[in-house]
Amino acid sequence: MKQQKTIAIFFSKGAFGDCARHAILQSLQNESVEKVKVFSTATETLEDQDWKCGCTVDHSEQLKSSPNLHKMKVFKINSFVCDYETFSKEVDLQGVDAVITGIGNRQIFLGDRVASKGISNILRSMKENGINRLVAMSSMGLDSILGNDKPCMEWRREGKFMEMLFKTICRREYNDLVGAENEIATSGIDYTVVRPVGLGEKVFPSEEYFIQKQKFEDVLCSNMAKSDVSRFLIDEVLHPSYIKKAVVIGGDPKDSEISF
Repeated sequence: MKQQKTIAIFFSKGAFGDCARHAILQSLQNESVEKVKVFSTATETLEDQDWKCGCTVDHSEQLKSSPNLHKMKVFKINSFVCDYETFSKEVDLQGVDAVITGIGNRQIFLGDRVASKGISNILRSMKENGINRLVAMSSMGLDSILGNDKPCMEWRREGKFMEMLFKTICRREYNDLVGAENEIATSGIDYTVVRPVGLGEKVFPSEEYFIQKQKFEDVLCSNMAKSDVSRFLIDEVLHPSYIKKAVVIGGDPKDSEISF
């Protein structure tokens, strides 16, 4: 058997956090994962039956009844955006091999803009503990040091709507996520930044995902299941394929309708 890994998973409120919560379940089921450390300001949401997805199962019961629950330790933290001295007292990454983050969001009126400062704190802790692998949730439609994904979802009208939101009522969310990507890009660590398309709360998992390899050429289904995103997060921890890259991920292209 290959060497098992210990993974730390961070999540905050919102759809990115939902994907990270699903990654917890995925990691418990994976024989290549020895331990899972979970850090969140919203650990109570692990007890919710519905993780805002189309999985049609009680995820809280699924978690509690997992035969591998002993692999997981959950740590409630007070804030992602506190000073590092405070953060380091609550977050112990000793013995961790890789980190998954699902912090920050792009949702209207959700707030909780913790991506940039939170990533800064997490990266500093990773360096102090000799951890060199990060898989981080972000968003399609960003323009950062990691690359420009504008126009957003260029094959769908929804992309224009998302761009409008990023320029107006979600401008602060946009800047927070760009700041996080820039922090990652300049950190010197190995990373994969995951820029998903729409994360529908009713989308049933297909147990597969697709990458847009070439902008303006490849299309994706513009809505995908959060569980399928989590599968990619775990795959990139255990079998990295996109090192020091930001990738746009979506559903099966055959399910996409092109509209302009």
